[in-house]
Amino acid sequence: MSDEQEAGPDPDAGGGGGTTPEDGDGSVADTTAEPRTDPGDLPTYDDVATAREVLRASPAERDERGLTDDDVRAAFRTVIDEGDREEKDLSGVTLPALDLDYEVVDGTNKHPVDLRGATVEKLSAERGTIRIPLHLEDATVGDIQLEGAHVTQDLILDDATVTGDVDTFEAVFDGDLECRGTTFEGAVELDEGSFHDDVSFDEATFESGFAARNAEFFGESHLLDDSTSFDEATFAGEADLRHTDFGYARFEGVAFESDATFEEADFRGDVEFDGATFGDEADFDEIRFGGDASFAGVTFGGLAHFRGSVFEGGARVLEADAAFQDVSFEGEADFTRAGFRVADFTGTSFAGPATFTELAASDDLTLADCEFDAELHAEEAVLDGDVDATGAAFAAPVVFEEAEFGDDASFADCRFDALADFDEVLFDGDTTFEAATFEDEADFRGTEFLGDANHLADGISFADCRFEAHTDFDDAAFTSADFGGVTFGAPADFTGATFDDRLVCLASATTAATYLDFTDAKIKRGRIVQPESSWIHYDMTRASLGDVALDAERESDRRELLDYFRFCNTEFDEFDGLAFDFSDHTDYLDRNEWVLHDFTENDAADHEFAVEMTPGVTETTYLKAKNAASAAGEMKAAGEFRVKRQAFSRRKHIDIAKDPSVSLGARLQNAARAAENGFLGLTCGHGMRLMRIALVFLLAPLLFVPFYTFGGPAFATTTGQLDSLSELATPAGQEVLLGNIHLSYISYTTIGYGNEAPTAIAGRLMASSEAFLSTVLAALVVYALVKRSEL
Repeated sequence: MSDEQEAGPDPDAGGGGGTTPEDGDGSVADTTAEPRTDPGDLPTYDDVATAREVLRASPAERDERGLTDDDVRAAFRTVIDEGDREEKDLSGVTLPALDLDYEVVDGTNKHPVDLRGATVEKLSAERGTIRIPLHLEDATVGDIQLEGAHVTQDLILDDATVTGDVDTFEAVFDGDLECRGTTFEGAVELDEGSFHDDVSFDEATFESGFAARNAEFFGESHLLDDSTSFDEATFAGEADLRHTDFGYARFEGVAFESDATFEEADFRGDVEFDGATFGDEADFDEIRFGGDASFAGVTFGGLAHFRGSVFEGGARVLEADAAFQDVSFEGEADFTRAGFRVADFTGTSFAGPATFTELAASDDLTLADCEFDAELHAEEAVLDGDVDATGAAFAAPVVFEEAEFGDDASFADCRFDALADFDEVLFDGDTTFEAATFEDEADFRGTEFLGDANHLADGISFADCRFEAHTDFDDAAFTSADFGGVTFGAPADFTGATFDDRLVCLASATTAATYLDFTDAKIKRGRIVQPESSWIHYDMTRASLGDVALDAERESDRRELLDYFRFCNTEFDEFDGLAFDFSDHTDYLDRNEWVLHDFTENDAADHEFAVEMTPGVTETTYLKAKNAASAAGEMKAAGEFRVKRQAFSRRKHIDIAKDPSVSLGARLQNAARAAENGFLGLTCGHGMRLMRIALVFLLAPLLFVPFYTFGGPAFATTTGQLDSLSELATPAGQEVLLGNIHLSYISYTTIGYGNEAPTAIAGRLMASSEAFLSTVLAALVVYALVKRSEL
């Protein structure tokens, strides 16, 4: 300083020392008044007007007058400390670096210091305390260094330009921080800062990096409004807000041109990112959203992480706690182990892989009209509320393995262009895939559909679905299922599936290579209908059928119905009170001689049957059918199936008797059984052919007459014998024939009048055998009569 400056003004001068900035005539006063200084301190001014004039002087004018930066800072402190509202109007001034480090900046009043449009080389108040409002709208400021500062009043930087870095590490802001439209050319670091009132960076531009790690943004003045707002802001560099706590926050329309990190942040109130754009990676891992969170219309240009984040939701029950409507995920979207209450992804598009593995939703989840262009993984997701994915499109594989749907779920009108994997999924509520299209393999192995059936709807509906590739429902469990109007373009596997209530199936084939395999399935009740055209073959090997009706849309087609069902070791009466009704198919069975096991094989399909239709297997099939029909009181069907069963039992015994690998004793035993079976079938049709056994019984004695008449001396009788057939043309020959006929009948009926008898040993033995045969055949007649009475 100059000697004059060190001397200072006259302390006794009026007006607090020095001349006033204006004389009575309005002329500008001399601005060379001397500031005062204490040793070790900045110079001070007793005259606010003089201090203001120093501040309003241009840098060139200050240089001419020999004023240093310390003089300017001293003038600034004077204005702050003693100026009134008008005196604190410093708009448009140009100031050097304002070093207020470790100072308490206060005044006799709380009128703001107005630096609108000013140029400030630097503003520093490290570890200082600022107790007056600072207005820097439209100002140009270099660095802003507020590390550890305590700002108790508003700091306004709207539309300002900050050319240097900003650092508010551990600073505390009790008043508003307003930076609307501000441009930050340097790095902005708000790490560990505490912002206790509203903060606004609306339409601000951050040309370099932005960080607010471990910061706290808790506005108190508008408890129902947002306390922190970055609406329409632009982050050209990285934005790092990890571990940051927010009250209410808004990021609507924000443009994050580089990475944006919010990892482990805590949003205690509502937060809105509607319309925001993330140009690169967006990291929202392990975040707690305590209020409603909205990302509607957001574009994620790179990887978007929400792993382990929890969306708890606010009190507004009419809005989704997590709103992701119409979002565009252009890169990977990862929601692994995220937790939701109510989440809405309506209309969202996923261009990259989407991961919802182990996601948990305690209430409704909406995926309606979403588009998944890459793989979707939702393994082990737990979705306790309703899930609505109506109209969603899946262009790549979708995997929901072992997921749990706790309430109703809708995949109606969905399109699956690649693998749809729902293996071992639990659907605990009513579920619909109505009118969905599966262009590739659809897997529902071990899936449980446990929705309650009622008279209006089934627990699971695949009505009007289209399955173009292999469909697998192995070991799936259904309460009730509707497959009405379904089309299959490839085999569908229902092996081991169970239908505890009912199955309604009206399916048609779009290709010849189509089978519905119900091997080992259990269908308690239901209705399987063949369409007007494009019939499907059903494999019912080892299946259990209860009260299941088989039908055709056209009445005239019913005569061919059973040709398309393979019954092999099929159970027909496993369920108490729910037996298969064979009476519905009596006409068909009558026309086809009660053949149940035979069917029209589909040679175009590459289908392997679980059980070969051997005579033994066929016998078992008819035995099961017979038992079921008998238990249901359908004795006609039971009898006919018994006849079929015995026929294949005979074949089985013959095959064993002819098998050289079987022991001789077993072969002889089976040969005897085959003979016995053949005798019963030939004579009485195993009790089902009364007219046959009656005729056999009446005509059996005629079998012995040729022996008595033409057998020679060994079969000689008292009625005589003939030497040739030509003798039958003579009266004597006819008398001998009729006599031997009479002999055979009286022997057969054991009447034995005594005047006619065989005289040779062979004849006597034959007569005795007739008596035995008559007893056997009479018993068979009675057997057939009893069976007839049961019909």
